[in-house]
Amino acid sequence: MSRFAHALVVGGSGMLAGFCRALCDASDRVSVMARNEKRLRAIAPSIDCVPCDYNDGVGLSEILSQIEPPDLVVAWIHGRAQKARRALADCVRAEGRFVQVLGSAHGDPTHPERLAEMAQAADGLPIDYQAVVLGFVLAGGKARWLNNDEISAGVLAAVQSGAPFSVVGTVEPWSAKP
Repeated sequence: MSRFAHALVVGGSGMLAGFCRALCDASDRVSVMARNEKRLRAIAPSIDCVPCDYNDGVGLSEILSQIEPPDLVVAWIHGRAQKARRALADCVRAEGRFVQVLGSAHGDPTHPERLAEMAQAADGLPIDYQAVVLGFVLAGGKARWLNNDEISAGVLAAVQSGAPFSVVGTVEPWSAKP
């Protein structure tokens, strides 16, 4: 994985906390944005804490205008939040990368439009776009959701690969999801 001058992780205080810690070794600076400042501070002492709710459009715009433009943004955003997604993609430095971590529903093969809708956040921008879908694990004939360590490791592997599309775990067969 190439070294990043500034990486911004949105929604990184929970299941992506391990990813944020690993990203510290591959970046000169790591900023993590989430609503809960106490959880942000618990990730790692070397991160820049950015307390913000991405659903607050004015607050998000203010924060993004004040930080160093990142060359990597990794965003775990619940729901559609198209304005927040676009604002985050817009803040990525030219030639940088915008990575969206997406829930398993985006891996449902009967709804390919879900992935296409998410990719629109980066339309027309001079950046690379990646989608990382969080699937599930099949083990011993049973399905279960990914745990936080599996999610962090999978997102890290996806960022390292640079592949435009990655699935952490599996989404096939879709009928087996937990």
